[in-house]
Parts: sequence; C-alpha cells; structure tokens
Amino acid sequence: MLQPPLAAPAPTDPLAPPAPGAVPDALDRRLAAAFADDFPAAEAAAAMLSLVAPDDPVIARLPAVARRPPTTDETLRLLGRYALDRVLPDPERADEWRRIRRVLADFGYALTDRGIRRTRDPIDTVLASSSAKDRGACDILAIERREVGDDRLRALVVTDFVRHGNVHGGLLGGAGAVRTFSVLVTDAATSGLRALLVTSSTVRIAARDASMLLPALSAELGVEVSAEASDDDAQVAVVRGIGGSGIVGAASRLLDRGMIHVVVGTRGLFGEGWDCPAVNTLIDLSMVATAAATQQLRGRTLRLDPDWPEKVAHNWTVTAVLPPSVGLEAQPDAARLRRKHARLWGLDADDTTQIVRGLGAALDVARRRALSDVIAKVPGVALADVDGLRSVPPRAQTRLEWRIGEPYDDREEVSTVLERDRATPVFRTTVGAARSLGAVFAGTLAVPALLVAAAFLLPSAVGTVIALAATATGVWLAVPLGRAWANVRRQAVDAVESHRRMAEVVWESLVTTDRVASVSGTPVVTGTGVDARRVRLDVRIPQAAPEDQRTFAAALDELYGPIRSPRFVLEIDRGGPWIVRAVLDRASPTTAREFLPVPSRIARRREDAVRFAGEWRRRVGPVVLHELTSAENLPLLSEARRRGRSSAAARSMVRWR
Repeated sequence: MLQPPLAAPAPTDPLAPPAPGAVPDALDRRLAAAFADDFPAAEAAAAMLSLVAPDDPVIARLPAVARRPPTTDETLRLLGRYALDRVLPDPERADEWRRIRRVLADFGYALTDRGIRRTRDPIDTVLASSSAKDRGACDILAIERREVGDDRLRALVVTDFVRHGNVHGGLLGGAGAVRTFSVLVTDAATSGLRALLVTSSTVRIAARDASMLLPALSAELGVEVSAEASDDDAQVAVVRGIGGSGIVGAASRLLDRGMIHVVVGTRGLFGEGWDCPAVNTLIDLSMVATAAATQQLRGRTLRLDPDWPEKVAHNWTVTAVLPPSVGLEAQPDAARLRRKHARLWGLDADDTTQIVRGLGAALDVARRRALSDVIAKVPGVALADVDGLRSVPPRAQTRLEWRIGEPYDDREEVSTVLERDRATPVFRTTVGAARSLGAVFAGTLAVPALLVAAAFLLPSAVGTVIALAATATGVWLAVPLGRAWANVRRQAVDAVESHRRMAEVVWESLVTTDRVASVSGTPVVTGTGVDARRVRLDVRIPQAAPEDQRTFAAALDELYGPIRSPRFVLEIDRGGPWIVRAVLDRASPTTAREFLPVPSRIARRREDAVRFAGEWRRRVGPVVLHELTSAENLPLLSEARRRGRSSAAARSMVRWR
C-alpha cells in the first residue's frame, strides 16, 4: 500500500537559512526542494558545506553521496553560480566579477552574464600532455622487449599531435610525437631499439642509426635521402629529401622486415587505414575516447602476421592521474580511460575464462578499487597499486586463455555485478527485523499450544471451544508472521537467494509493463569469492535479447544505486499485514530506515509501482511503497536520499559468449 503523505507547513522563504532548532521535517522539505530544482548544483553545494562546515547540523540531513569534499569541477561551478547570483547584480563589485572570470578562465570555464560553460580543461591538457606518459611508453617497450626480444618486437606509439602546448619552453619543449620520440631515443631502457618518427611535417631517426636506416629509406622510397642534426635534440637526426605519402608505406615495410622496432606517429596518419600485419604492440598516448576511433586504433594490431602464426598483440593505454597528495579533485584522463575501454573486448582480468567489455579487461578488481581510491584521495593509497605493468601475462599464456578454435555462441550477454561483504546482511535493518519477527512468531506458536494443553483440564465442551479458538488464532497470526520472518531471515543468511528474488521481481515487473519481452527462463544469480572478506554476485538473464538484457541491467543499476529523484521508493522491512506491520513498527524505533528507489521503467505508472511493491512483499520481504511527487513528501525524499545505499559496489558488465 502507499504510505499517506506527510503533512507539514511550507517554509515562507526558501532562501533563508534554517532557524536554530528548526524542525527536521522542515529542513528535509527544503533540501528536497533544492535537489528537485537542480540536483547537480544542490549536490555540489552540499559537498562544499560538508567541507567548510563539517559540524553544521544540516550535514546530518544530507544524502550520503553529498557528504564528501566537492570535486574541482563542482567548486568552480559553485563559484560561477555565486558570481552570477550575488556579484554580477551589484555594480560596486565589478572588479570582483572580473577577477572571478579570470580565475574561472584559468580552469577552463567561460563566465558571462548569461551563465557559465566549459571550455578547454587545462587540467586535462596538462595530464594528457604529461611527459610521464612518454616515460610510461618507454617502460612498456622495455617490458615487451624483454619478453619477445628485439627480433620479434614491432611496436606503434600513437600521439594526437606532432607538437602540442608550450613548444618554446621546458626541457624537451611541447608535448607530442616529437617529444615522445626524443624521450624514447634517449631513455636507457629503449635506446637500443631502432625507431622511426613519421608525421605529416617531419621524419626523424636516432642519429646513431643513420648509417643503417638512411640507405634502407632510400631503397624503399626510390630517392636519395639525407639526415641532419635536429635543432632541439643532438641525439636525433631529421631526415631530408622525403616527399609525398610514400614514407608511411616505407615505414610499414621496414617495420615488417625488422629494420626498425618502433614507429612513433600521430593518430591522423596511423589511426585508420594503415596496414602493417607485423605490428604486435600498440601504445596509445592519444586523447581519443570515442568508440569508433578507439576501435580503429586497436585495429592496427589485429592483422594476422604470416611470419608469426602464433601472434598475440598487446594494446596499451597510458593514463596520467593526479597523485592523492594533490588537492585538485579532477582526474579527466582516468575518466577517458573508462570511456576508451567501454567498447573494447578483452579477457576478464579477474576470470580469464570470460571475455568482457570495459575496464575489467584491463585492470583486476584490486587495481580498479585502487584507481577509485586514488581518485577519491583515500589516505594511504599509492599510485603503484594501479600500475598495470606489474600484471603482464606472457603472450603464450594469453593465446591459450583466448581458447582459439573452440566453439562459441557469438552473442553478447549483459549482467549486473554487485560486490558486497560476506558477513553483511542484504539490508541494514535486516537483523533487528528478523529477531523481532522471530520472537513474536515463536510466541504465536507457544501461547496457543499452552492454551490447548490447558484446555484438557477444563470441561470437555469449554475445553474444546478454547482449544479450537487458540488454534485458529495461532494459525491466523503465525502464517503472516512466519512468512515475513522467513523472508527477512533469508536476507541475513542467504544473500544469493535474496538477490535472486529481487532480480525476479524486477524482471517480471519489466515484463508486465511491456518494457522487455517475456522469456522462458528467470534471472540467474551466481556468487564468487573476491577475497576472504568480499564476494561478487553476478545477476543476468541469458535467455533474453541483448536489448532487454541492457534494460534489465539498467533497472538493477537504479535499484542498487543512490537515490536521486525517483517517483517512488520502497521502505525496507516495514509494512505488510497488520500484525507484521505492528511488530516491525515497534521493534526498534531508533533503527535507521532504509530505502530503495523503484526503477524508472517500472515507476512510470502508479499501478505498476503498486504491483511491484506487492510482488516484492510476497517474494523478498516487508516493504512500504512511498510516492514522492507531492510537496508533502519532500522531507521523506530527503531522508530516502540520506538512507539510500551507495552505487559504488554495483556495475554493469558485458560478456561475449
């Protein structure tokens, strides 16, 4: 059933600060209104309040996702909002307005009297152009060189630009292919490799390789070429006498024959259409993150090599992140890493029997968690915990794990992966609710039994009536209590079965509302151990069409995710038949309430949400359905956001079968 709306007077001035001793419901109502008006801005303001005034009483009423330091992006947008609302209307603060505009421009934001918009992000530019990426490419080449040897190594290093950024300053000038090549030539780990830089404006080689590579280039191009020392690096020689596009084909042939080990170039020349079957190592230093461009770039290494039938290619993405000690809350290159891998297939780093799409094919769960900790600036986390160089399997092992030649179904399968503590109940309220229901359930069995036993001491007519009445009453009370107790207890002792039932309710509700097509099977939930403390649950419906699987996964992501602006929420371990409701309401009045959002695809119609809550109550456990569309329920919406669970443990995964 739907919970009746909560009645409370609306505040007279929504912008006024809360009065000392303000009623919590009034605070919740105003918070809910702020989040409903502009959720990102309200979340940013709440995060800033958590940072500058952690002892403010309002902090305890904020959603869990907002009780954290603000990101750099949120801080800058708040500053822009403050300038627009408070500084711009005041003519006497014109100098302050101009100063704020200059500050925001330094961080990649344009502020005008019409609003604030993102321009080029300087933090992203700094990270994407970091010389640490060049050093990372050298480290990768050193590892690959040790494994396959100089005779087998054929590598392509791709950048976005020939030169980029500050080309007149710094030890090695601006970023780009020219700087990457100079670092590769001079680094101790890669100086022994013969390398060739090919761009639209310059061709370069290491000065020490001129005697070998100049004749080879002349032979490939059919023209005489020469070399002269580079103005910016004495160890690099600039090749002269090359014209037209023939150099790209020449580089392919030289790489194929092993005359050179590494080609460094730009994405414009080598990102699409370039064909060199011998390439077996790709190092991506570019900023490209679209699905098409990322897959085209990886396609450079997918050609079959007739000279190496057992070829296995390694594709590397080099990402720069700010260390946790830096106060800036910005990691754009890490976000780009996730976008790049969102459409790439690979062996699951945690289970090499699975082929998956996403970051899980590059980093195992420990490194993904370490990356999240670095981004969140968790104390004690180290960048070395994320480094993928420590987990490079031999290529022969990789080939075996791909099981080439074995039969396959050629289909995608979408699932939701949930990581949780083994010893933790499904919901925070589960243990208290199970104990209360169990105690009362036992009482409803014991008391009638005692009355029936006592009835034998009374006259037969009276005793029979009392015995029948006691038995009927006991059964009447025990059935709903027993069913509710069994469901709640299951949540405490059997997480896999509980999540399977939750998945069934979501799937069947999607079928009932015509969001997905009905299939013969039901959702499958499997559990595998991550470590001694954590377990990973995998929820999927393999019989469904791929699009329906994505719809199902999206609904589960909503259910397990933070509460933002849902139309309906479920209050867990409340409600049910009157006796169950009475027990739960009186069990632990101080116990924190817990809420789950009803997925939007199910909550579009009121009757669908009511049916969803009824099925949940029957299969999973007691719940109360709350509709949050009216102003009277704004305090409840704030509490639901505050009591909702975190989405950090849930993610979608795409597998190939």
